[in-house]
Formats: sequence, C-alpha cells, structure tokens
Amino acid sequence: MRRTLLFILFLIGFNGLSKAQDAIQIMQYNTLYYGNTTSFCTSTNNAVDMKNEQFKIIFGHVQPDILTVNEMSGNPIMQDSLLNNALNVDGETKYKRGILTNTATNDLVNMLYYNSEKLSLLKQDVIPTTIRPTDVFTLFYNAADLAWTKDTLFLTCIVTHLKAGSSSADASTRSSQTASIMSYIQSHDLHNNYLFMGDLNMYTSTETAYQNLTKEYNGIYYLNDPINAPGDWNNNDAYKAIHTQSSHSTSNGCASTGGLDDRFDFVLASDAIMNGTDGFTVDVDSYSVLGNDALHFNTSIIGSPENSSAPAEVITALYNASDHLPVLVQLKTEQDYLGLEKTDSFAQVKFQNPVNQQMNLRIAFKEATSFEVRIYDLMGRVLIQASENRKSIQHQLSLEVNNLKSGIYFLHLKTDNGQESVHKFFKN
Repeated sequence: MRRTLLFILFLIGFNGLSKAQDAIQIMQYNTLYYGNTTSFCTSTNNAVDMKNEQFKIIFGHVQPDILTVNEMSGNPIMQDSLLNNALNVDGETKYKRGILTNTATNDLVNMLYYNSEKLSLLKQDVIPTTIRPTDVFTLFYNAADLAWTKDTLFLTCIVTHLKAGSSSADASTRSSQTASIMSYIQSHDLHNNYLFMGDLNMYTSTETAYQNLTKEYNGIYYLNDPINAPGDWNNNDAYKAIHTQSSHSTSNGCASTGGLDDRFDFVLASDAIMNGTDGFTVDVDSYSVLGNDALHFNTSIIGSPENSSAPAEVITALYNASDHLPVLVQLKTEQDYLGLEKTDSFAQVKFQNPVNQQMNLRIAFKEATSFEVRIYDLMGRVLIQASENRKSIQHQLSLEVNNLKSGIYFLHLKTDNGQESVHKFFKN
C-alpha cells in the first residue's frame, strides 16, 4: 500500500492530476455539396481538393472537438476525405467520425467528427424524417476517473438538414420534419445533455418548425436557443451578427448569393445543458458565427470593409469553402479528461487516447536523445518496458498493449540525460 501511494505521489509531482475545467468546442457547418457533383456545383467550381485545403485552414483555426456537417456526399470515400485531408493533417491523428448510415437513399448526408482524445462514440441512431434522415450521435466524455467510477458524461448530438425554400409548402415540410424529431426526443426520454444542430432553413421564429422545437411540452422545454434571439431573421439587419448565409454576393455557379442575410444554421441546447444540471454547461458568450463581423449585412464577407473577425486566411477560406458560415459554441465541464500532457523536457509527445490494441507514439525532443519507455499500472508495477537506442530529435514507436486490461495506466519516458515525463492514458 505504501509503495502504491508513493508511486501515485510521484506521478502527481510530474503532472498535477488535479481537475481543471475543460471546454468542448462545438462546430456546426454546411459544407456545400462536399463531394457531390451537380449541374451547378461541379468538380471545377466546387472541387474536393480545393475545399479540403480551405477546411484545413478553418478547422486548424477552430480546433473543434465536435464537428457536425450537412451537405456531404453519401459516398463514404468523401466522409473519409474530409477526415484525412482536413482534420487529421500535419501529424494530427485524434479525429474520428461517425458511421455513415443512410447512403442508400440520399446523395447528401449529415456527419459527425469528434476529438477522440476527449470523446468516444457510444452509439448512433436515425430519425426517418422526410426528404432526408436526421442523425443521432451519442458520445461519452473520456473522464480521467472513468476506469474506476464506470461513470462519465454523455452528450447526444441530433444533426439535421431541413427542407430549403420560402414557400408555404416548404415551411409545411419543415414542420413535419421537426414534429418527427420532437416525437423522437420525447419517446426516447432525452432529458439530459443533448444538442440539436444543422441547417434549418428557417426564416422566422414564428414558423411552426421553430415552434415545434422550442415550445413547452407538458411543462418541459426540450430545446433552447442559447442566445435567446427569436425574431424575423431574414433580411433583417437587427440580426446581422448571427446571419450564417450567404457569405457570397456573387456566385461561381455553385454558391448561393445575396450576402449575409439569413440565420439558417443553428445549435440549440437542452434544458440540462442550459442549466448545467448534468455535467455540461453551455457558455452562452462563446456562441458565434465564424467570419461574421456584423459589418457585412447583405454583402460578401470578403467585401469592404475589411473583415477582421478572424485571421485573413481564415476569412478567405470560409468564402472559398462554402456559402454558409459555421456556428461555434462551447460546453464547459468541471471534469478532467485523459488527454495529451506535456512537460518542459519534451517538445511534443503524441499518442491516441484511449488506446486499443497498440499504442503509437510520436515524440519530438528538444535535442537529440535516446530514451526508455515504461508502462505502469495504478499499483506502480511495470507492465511493459522498451528502449530506443537511436539518438534523434524525432522518434516513432509502437507498443503492443493488447494484453492490458481495460483501465487507467501511466506512460513513463526517461531520456539518456535523465529527463523524465509521465502521461496517463486509458486502455479500452
């Protein structure tokens, strides 16, 4: 018992394992016919390679923990294209995606991407809404005490793309779609942490579709607008700071035009998230539209005056990538997660977390060195040990961990000059 206590104190001395408030960065984005070729959005004016370069800049700037998207091709190759060419780039490996479930009947689908260091995908479901299905993704937080408490935070993201158009028939279809979604929420007793996000194509909060989402049902408000901004959003400069479409005043043939004058894209939150009763709390002040500086009502985001709401390359990328702007919002939690840790002795240490069968280490030291690596359990026992005798700044090493039981472990690195670093991780 004394040995275990001393070992834990040794680890705390390196890493300070106390809890600190964490933030989950949410990003909702219509990617404009990503990977889907039409008569107007072609492989020339909406090329996937071009879009990936723009999204790479945007995602690198935002660093989303959860990215939900609309208007993606139903081809699974395209789902992986965004993952591998815009998210997991420049040595990054932490992003994963949901499972594509509705390719049989739809050429445009929704998808969710997530930071696997902070979150894991628990399950998926589909709501059979008309026009196109609505996707339901349930994630859980990789809490630092997950191994022994067997308890953590859960978050459900309901992602939809409602019928476009301003006719009464279009509004009626949106009403039907949201009625189906609310029936699902109520029948599945979703009263804890969940978000509802997507391109809702609504022009006013008086529309039945919006009322379906935000009205009271038997004393319960299931969904809330975090910024509480109901109104007639279309072409109304009173709401210019939250308009998300269109970022263009002229078109290349694919993008819609007209300048910023519609609030089509939303992230709505459950009562539990609004009130912080189930571990996550929405940071209302973080709700924003990336690239909207409130100075480009009815004009292009790259028009005069200069848009300085984000770095110039991000504004340009937003303009080139889509005719929608992404909605951003953060969730806060007091929990801590099993994430990447760094010390002054090491420039960079990266590995996937949680770990499954194999741990793939990428290490960048500040100076060329060899090193020894050990994996300890919570009792301080050395379970795996390996050495890298080659002196270098950059190292890559794979460790087989398939024999480890599910739980929390510690990775200990020691260089040839005696510098040490300890990192906690979770084995699935």
